[in-house]
Amino acid sequence: AEVCAAGKATWAIKSKVAVLLAAVVRQQGAPAYTQLLPQLLNNADSHALQAELACMVLHFLSEDLREFDTMSNESKRAFLHALTASVGDVFPFLCRQLEQQYAMLVSARARGAASDATPHANVVNSALAALSIWAEWAPMALITPRQAG
Repeated sequence: AEVCAAGKATWAIKSKVAVLLAAVVRQQGAPAYTQLLPQLLNNADSHALQAELACMVLHFLSEDLREFDTMSNESKRAFLHALTASVGDVFPFLCRQLEQQYAMLVSARARGAASDATPHANVVNSALAALSIWAEWAPMALITPRQAG
């Protein structure tokens, strides 16, 4: 945990942490996801590493949606319902991370601070990966912003 807290964890470590957390949540079911989501989204504001991990967990949970071979049909339905119900929170979160972290990435690069830019680039990549996997299955009506009448 200290390696991750320092913000210098390798991709292999970060991905293993995210895969493990996603696996635990998947195994515990929809209530665990519903309980974890607010913490995941709120912690992302504390540090680029937390934002990257949040994006990675959301990516793996969504990706696992297609691979629920070990879950009963009822568990699959409940988990899909929980994920679908959260699209209105997850998509804006991922888009916000993408925008904010990209702006910080550009700013760091403009200052010539390549080492400062790296964590932000990692979040941008993770947010894009998560957005693309969620967009594969999430109903477009939940993804696209509603137009004011």
